[in-house]
Amino acid sequence: PEKHIVVVTNSLISAAELSTARHVDLFFVGGQVMGNPPSALDNIAVNAMGQFHVNKAFVGVNGINLKVGLTSMGTPQMDLKREIIKMANQSYVIADSSKFGNSNLFTVCPMDDIYKVITDTDVTKEIVHLAKKVKVDMDIV
Repeated sequence: PEKHIVVVTNSLISAAELSTARHVDLFFVGGQVMGNPPSALDNIAVNAMGQFHVNKAFVGVNGINLKVGLTSMGTPQMDLKREIIKMANQSYVIADSSKFGNSNLFTVCPMDDIYKVITDTDVTKEIVHLAKKVKVDMDIV
C-alpha cells in the first residue's frame, strides 16, 4: 500500500483481487472469457491491450526453451502474450520449474525480448547453467 501502481490485466482473478485495493488504479481488458484460470483471451483483448504502454509486464507461459524462447500451444494465448510483451519496457516471465524444456509448437517470442525469468527453487542446475550461458537473467525464489 505504500506505493501507488497502475495495473492492466486480462485475468478475472487478478482483477477481482485488485479491485478493492486503494493503492491500485485497475484497467481490466475485456473480451471472451476462457481458460482456467479464467481470462479474456480473444482478439478484443489483444486489440485492447495494444492501447496501453507499461513499464513492467509479468507473463506466465506454457513452456520455456532457453535457446528458442517462450513457447505456447497456440492462439489465443500466444497472441495476447505477444501483445503484452510488446507493450512493456521490461517483460518478466513467471514460471515454475516444470515449464523449462517444454517446447510447444509455437514460439511466443525469443528470450532476447524478456528482461528476467522468475522461477522456483526446484529448477535444475543444468537449466541455471544454460541460462547463464545464453545470457538469460533469472531470479530463483
